[in-house]
Amino acid sequence: MFDLKLIREQPDRARESLRRRGQDTASIDLILTADEERRKSLADL
Repeated sequence: MFDLKLIREQPDRARESLRRRGQDTASIDLILTADEERRKSLADL
């Protein structure tokens, strides 16, 4: 399991970790997009 803060601050490191395990790295981009949208929504409140 990844820490969201780590993914935000070091997405390439998270991608490389997934790559080493033979997993798809596209999930990192999905996580970053969802996190950005969530943060924008919270800021609008």
